Amino acid sequence: MIIRTKRWRVAQLEARGVSLKYFYLNGFSELLLHKPSEGHGLSIIATMLSPFRWIFSKFVESYLMKTIPMKRHGMLPEYSFFEGIIVGLLDGLPENFYDMVEDGRIILKPSKTF
Repeated sequence: MIIRTKRWRVAQLEARGVSLKYFYLNGFSELLLHKPSEGHGLSIIATMLSPFRWIFSKFVESYLMKTIPMKRHGMLPEYSFFEGIIVGLLDGLPENFYDMVEDGRIILKPSKTF
């Protein structure tokens, strides 16, 4: 498998038994982001809730770094998990992908040019 860009690659959208849909794909998570042309009230709410955005992101990122051996295989991206999910740079993987990499059935090679 040729790796052109390093992205957050996850097999399941769960962190410690809690679905990531509850963190990032609901109405509450929309309040955590500043949007263009939003009113002053929503802007103040987004500013006040910004620590929750950081906490959610670090919670999920720390779990993924402990459970998925991306760093060991040189696949850990330079950006945070939150940045990746906001801009859509989150890839799904089949079950037991990293087990197949460990067994040698899948070989990861970085692209030399892209």
